[in-house]
Amino acid sequence: MKIIIVLLLSITSLYCAPVSDVIPQPDEISGGFTRINNRVLYTASYDSAFGGHWEVTEGVIHYSRALHHWTWEYIRGTVSDSTINGTFTENDFMWLADWYRLWDPSEDKFAVSFSITISNGFFNGKVIYYPQ
Repeated sequence: MKIIIVLLLSITSLYCAPVSDVIPQPDEISGGFTRINNRVLYTASYDSAFGGHWEVTEGVIHYSRALHHWTWEYIRGTVSDSTINGTFTENDFMWLADWYRLWDPSEDKFAVSFSITISNGFFNGKVIYYPQ
């Protein structure tokens, strides 16, 4: 319990973001979160080489110990680059989650599967993680 409390005090924002060899991890992230049992509700704001400025207006993370620690996330929000349109998956880039540190402070997690649809400056999607 003490570890979780210290960890919660040290994390000021959470995010999930596209990452690849040509898409670096965002530097400056702002936002907030609320943890309710096995769910985290969060918002985030950051700049990315892919999509420009991202505003995650609704992030919902579900964590299940009963399902061998499978974690899934639903996200939606806006991107500033409205010329990007399409559905993106793990075949296009990696999807990084730093919020996973709420449960496992040892490392960030990359999604094993995701589908993010971007259209006219808006995005939504589902992301699945499984601890290694």
